[in-house]
Amino acid sequence: MHKNEFFDYIITLIDRSKHPVEYKNPDLTILLEISNDLLCFTVVRKYYEYRSYNLLALCKSDEELRLEKEKLMYLQNTAHERKHKNENISNNIVNELLNDKNEILKDNNLSLNEEDDDDNNKDTRNDMDGDSDVDLI
Repeated sequence: MHKNEFFDYIITLIDRSKHPVEYKNPDLTILLEISNDLLCFTVVRKYYEYRSYNLLALCKSDEELRLEKEKLMYLQNTAHERKHKNENISNNIVNELLNDKNEILKDNNLSLNEEDDDDNNKDTRNDMDGDSDVDLI
C-alpha cells in the first residue's frame, strides 16, 4: 500500500465535528512515515510552531527561516528554468539532426535515382547496338 492510502484511511477515522481541519496553524498534526514494511504513525502538538521538532530550526529566528525559505524557492525556480532551457536546447539539437538526416536521405534518393537512370540508358544503348544477350530464333 502507498502512504496516501494509509493517510486517507486514517482521515476517515477522525470525527471532523470534534476535530476540524486547520491547515495553516494546526494544534495537532498527524505524521505518517513508511519505510519498507514498517509504518510509523504519530500525532504531535504544534508541529509547525516547534519547527517540525528540529532543534536547529528552533534556534533560528523567524527572519532567518524566511530568508532560507526564499533562498530555497529561488534555487528551485532557477533549477526549473535551467531544466526547461536544457530541454529546449535538446529539442533543437534533435530537430536539427532530423533535418540533416532527411536532407541526406533526400540527396541519396536523388543520386540513387540518377544511377538507376544511367543504368537504364546503358541497357537501352546496348540493345540498340545489336549486342543484346537475347538470342532470337
